[in-house]
Amino acid sequence: MQTGPDGKKTADGAISGSPERASCGRVKAGQIKALLLEDDPEDLTILGKMAKETDRAIKFSSVGRLSEAVELLKSGQFDLIISDLTVPDSRGLDTFRRLRAAAPGTPIVVLTGMGDETMSVQAVREGAQDYLVKGELSSASLMRAAKYAIERNCLIQERLKLIDELTRALSKVKVLSGLLPICAGCKKIRNDQGYWEQVEQYLREHADIEFTHGFCPDCMQRFYPEFSKKKDSKPDA
Repeated sequence: MQTGPDGKKTADGAISGSPERASCGRVKAGQIKALLLEDDPEDLTILGKMAKETDRAIKFSSVGRLSEAVELLKSGQFDLIISDLTVPDSRGLDTFRRLRAAAPGTPIVVLTGMGDETMSVQAVREGAQDYLVKGELSSASLMRAAKYAIERNCLIQERLKLIDELTRALSKVKVLSGLLPICAGCKKIRNDQGYWEQVEQYLREHADIEFTHGFCPDCMQRFYPEFSKKKDSKPDA
């Protein structure tokens, strides 16, 4: 274990060169910055060794209490959270829920003991990206879970962003339907507030269209007979 600049223990399996953050669609060659919530010293040692064995480095910032994890999430950005559900100040699904609330856009992988997977499966149903069984861990399974959790989360975030953009776009679409009160004389339209306004203004407000103005042949003949050529008002075929 090493101590980082923030005073937190780190299990460092970093490769040389400048670290690159994980990105959507792939995990770049470089360092995956992960927050590890685990209070068992033996498990911390095992996970630290496995991090060093991964082809692409995982760097853990480890804490043993949920309150410490929440504080660390406020001050830093992580590509991934790996968490035991049972720590001194929190137990069960509440641990996962509070981590998700503290970092809603960060993927979470849950750690569980052998024969105790029911709660971890429920965490996955509630939004965790994966779970790992401690007694079956290997450097390969750790790296695979970290990589896929990040990629799946990125796809989910992109989908949510697209849904939000579509929702906002649809909210701006204005559709006219139903009965439209229009004056038989001046052709003004009565709006929802009971005021009468020009057709052009009403349609601009409700249909997102602009008008260009000109004269039809009949009106050209009526208002500018000297410029009008007498011809059929129907357009040429």
